[in-house]
Amino acid sequence: LSKTYQLGSSGVEIIRRYMLDTYMKCCGGSVREAMNMDMVSFAMEMVRPNSVADRLVGVRILDRILSVHKYRGLALMRLRASSDTVATVVSMLGLKNKTREEENTRGYAANVVLWLSPDLLVESFPGALHMVSSLLTLKTTTAMARRNPQSSSNVSIELTWLGVKILNKVMDNPDNCKKVTDADDHVMSSIVDLTAVSDDIDSSSISWSPVIEEIIEEAVQVLHKLVRTTGDAGRVLRCKTSENLHVLRNIRKILEHPNSHTKLLTEAIGVVACLALDEIGKEEIGSSPRIVKKLVSFLVPETATPSSRVELAKSAVEALVMLAVDSTSIAWKILEELKPENIQQLVEMLSSDSTELRTMVAKLLGSLRVNSKPEHAHYNRTIDSQLPLVNSHACIFVFSFGVCVQLYIH
Repeated sequence: LSKTYQLGSSGVEIIRRYMLDTYMKCCGGSVREAMNMDMVSFAMEMVRPNSVADRLVGVRILDRILSVHKYRGLALMRLRASSDTVATVVSMLGLKNKTREEENTRGYAANVVLWLSPDLLVESFPGALHMVSSLLTLKTTTAMARRNPQSSSNVSIELTWLGVKILNKVMDNPDNCKKVTDADDHVMSSIVDLTAVSDDIDSSSISWSPVIEEIIEEAVQVLHKLVRTTGDAGRVLRCKTSENLHVLRNIRKILEHPNSHTKLLTEAIGVVACLALDEIGKEEIGSSPRIVKKLVSFLVPETATPSSRVELAKSAVEALVMLAVDSTSIAWKILEELKPENIQQLVEMLSSDSTELRTMVAKLLGSLRVNSKPEHAHYNRTIDSQLPLVNSHACIFVFSFGVCVQLYIH
């Protein structure tokens, strides 16, 4: 039985406890209940008592069973059917690590919640966001990196990794993102803190270990999911994020770091694009010339593979479009960063195989054309000669007397 469920070194102890409990049920007259109690039922029963020791046994069993692919599906189905059990496991995330038992219980519980997180509805479990964010036990990833890797901080790093992974999966559900508006500011600030990278831009990697690098990437993904939330909740989340003084600094450092990979860059650029929808956010981004400069540089990245180049270019164009719309001052800043060859490269993108890229480039060129100054006349001639290329993509830009009229063909 221990081998079947891969219970590991604690298997013998667990099996003894399981057999003792079934024996006691039989002695108490609950023979049918004892016969129907399999290892999953036993584990679910063990997580409910007030005893931390019993909870540790129960949650450890659940963790081991869920790690076995053959039994995972059925175990998850039974767990999801018991909201009381799920609520208890979630509450274990908030243990204070005062003892080794509590620390271990918290870690096993986080593993179990990670498996449950794709279907976890925050609304059904009040306090769940607070419990999960309590796993983000280290203030910043840079603080993690400075710790001795052999020290007890490994536990904090592991819990933080689990916490941000859970949040990332939970936030795949837009309804859960909206619930962040009701949570205290600790949730948002904890996520933002984890997007920080080292001030040492010449370091050989964006972080100091694959785990910390993954934490940064997951945190940026969570932030992106929050700021792209729709409706009133999205406006509130973008406003809260824009008001955080560290967000744009952290995003800028990610954009500038030489070892930031394509996935991380596109997520970070996505955050910028969404924050441009917020009045304060757009103003703050516009006042950061280094961010605008990096976005322009991603229009034609030099070191990316062809597929990565298109992905980065699409993200950068989208962000620049969001910034340039209804903001003449930012459009001017973008034009100041552009070189003649950049304009030509943008024009060439109008013939890209990507319909989405062609459309976004056309919108960007149109916005820049409308907001251009007399000294940008040489750019305008290049733009005017090529914009008819976008006609086939349901978007016609007509320029007359310096006015751009955008007509959407339905």
